[in-house]
Amino acid sequence: MAGMLHRLAGTGMVCGAALVSCAPAPPSSTAATVGVPVQGKPLLEEPPPPEPDRPTVVPPETREADAGARPSFGCGSFPTVKSQDTCQSSSDCAPATPCHATSCVAAANAATLPAGAQCTMNLVCQSVDVGRCDCVDGVCALVSR
Repeated sequence: MAGMLHRLAGTGMVCGAALVSCAPAPPSSTAATVGVPVQGKPLLEEPPPPEPDRPTVVPPETREADAGARPSFGCGSFPTVKSQDTCQSSSDCAPATPCHATSCVAAANAATLPAGAQCTMNLVCQSVDVGRCDCVDGVCALVSR
């Protein structure tokens, strides 16, 4: 019986032995369906409008920007962060860590990025992402730009 096709008497349907159900497929929910004919003319029922996938987004109010105004986001200036490592020039200093360092040290004491590692692409305020390493008062320091 496996793999054989059977015709159901009087139904016009052919079913395979491996099928779970021989019922015709239900009508699609997006297609129009035909109702009971009236005087030989079929009634056409329109499908309901589709439900929105997400709510409509209304844009926020816009206003003219003040030419001298700072944006409400982003990093501002920050206080200098001094280390204990001595220096004579800014080239003697480097970020303490390879990614988003929040302090600076003598270049010889700086950590290196392990092979195959990558820094994230986020921006960290009060770090070398927005500041720089410099020699200040004879010691390495993280300073605001």
